[in-house]
Amino acid sequence: MKQIVSVGIDVSKGKSTVCAMIHPNTIIKESFEVLHTVEEMSMLVDYIGSLDGEIRIVMESTGHYPVAQFLYQKGFFVCVENAYIIRQFSRIMLHGAKTDPLDAKKLAKYGLAYWSELKPYKFHPSCYTELSLLSKQYQTYIKLLIAAKQNVIHLMDEMLPGFKEALDTASSVQFSKVKYVDFAKEFYHVDMIKSMGKEIFRENYKQWCKEKGYRFQSEKADELFHLAEDGIPTLPTEFPSTRLCMEVATEQVSQLGYALEQILSQMQNLAKTLPEYQTIRQMGGMGEKLCVRFIADIGDVR
Repeated sequence: MKQIVSVGIDVSKGKSTVCAMIHPNTIIKESFEVLHTVEEMSMLVDYIGSLDGEIRIVMESTGHYPVAQFLYQKGFFVCVENAYIIRQFSRIMLHGAKTDPLDAKKLAKYGLAYWSELKPYKFHPSCYTELSLLSKQYQTYIKLLIAAKQNVIHLMDEMLPGFKEALDTASSVQFSKVKYVDFAKEFYHVDMIKSMGKEIFRENYKQWCKEKGYRFQSEKADELFHLAEDGIPTLPTEFPSTRLCMEVATEQVSQLGYALEQILSQMQNLAKTLPEYQTIRQMGGMGEKLCVRFIADIGDVR
């Protein structure tokens, strides 16, 4: 019967710490570092392959697994274990000690202790990997978009007081189409609106609604002009920076919105090629945006 060999690999940025052990917690070779280069990773493959016995590699879940994928593709048994479980094991066995060599050692010890329970790393096809990448970018850009919208609202409070509330309508299916943002880009200040006069503003607002695809209401135009007449801005039009700040802020919302639409469109194209898409799409309350993000975050469930 072959002896079992547990290889603990603690992955950090640009390098990994490696420790190989056999029963009963006997270190084959003192922990050593490997840079994430083709040459040194190839040397690691040669080293692990030279070990005598049944080999299993244990790593901690970090969210990014290039080392795990590399070793998996080389034919090794790789287990990526939940970080919480590893921490609990560490508290019991190593009394919470924390250095990279000890992390590699505890991973190797964990592999020996739970050898029969180790689950092999599941390499996701490129489609799932791409969806996961896009999902992370989607979440990043959503946060940026929310912050950019808040910036526009803050500027509107100083240049177009009360207009955000008057123009806030139901959310558009397009991230780049936000009525109060589009309005502020065209009519950036109450003084600008008042200088047009009521009739000219109504005509300009009507034309703007037509160009942007919003429904024109004469009563709304009158309401907005009345807001301009009563509004007390805190930033005057005399400041050259006033208009510039609004233009930059509203353009940022638009650009972030366009980026999100492109990301989501690519996610939808990828998700629709997967066999589980139609099943998940038919689940109650599962709209298309939520469906593709659900698939991206869950991954391959087969």
